Amino acid sequence: MNLLGAGVGEVRAGLVQKVVSAVEVCEAAIKRQAVVSSLRPFITPTQDTAREAAQRAHRRYEEGKPMGPLDGIPVAIKDNFCTKGITTTCGSNMLRHYIPPYSATVVERLLSAGAVLVGKTNLDEFGMGSGTIDSSFGGSRNVYRSGIQYELTGTEEKYPTSGLEHDDWVVTGGSSGGSALSVATGTAFV
Repeated sequence: MNLLGAGVGEVRAGLVQKVVSAVEVCEAAIKRQAVVSSLRPFITPTQDTAREAAQRAHRRYEEGKPMGPLDGIPVAIKDNFCTKGITTTCGSNMLRHYIPPYSATVVERLLSAGAVLVGKTNLDEFGMGSGTIDSSFGGSRNVYRSGIQYELTGTEEKYPTSGLEHDDWVVTGGSSGGSALSVATGTAFV
């Protein structure tokens, strides 16, 4: 099973059929994070938290009691959503050390559905921008023409993977560029 090129439904089916484990899916996403880190999809990777959540999801699947369609699925959260006990920066140096005492409702719902949080994604500072180039932690760079090998499922078209010259690069677009990049590079499925 090509984990990183699959959609949520395909990965979920693999988990239910025990073709793959939640731990294997999580490790594949974490391994891919290292490969694409230079593109800056994440401000705060949460690898230890992800591994613990994947272990819990694995046990639920082994017992035949998964929590639902997101159980064991690696997800990334835009770093402007509060995550209890995990740094939330909003892409700003001003909040570099802020650790919220609560989680945003969307985060609570994802985690209570068994989703595996693999990291907090890059964004324009306080979401005020349009290309994820105005983050205090550096702009996110599109995987397209980055020099990193990738493929798009469902198409036979060939896309250039060689890097652009003179440190030129393509933006990820929007203030949620880190989130888009995490899905596009296979470091998260949602």
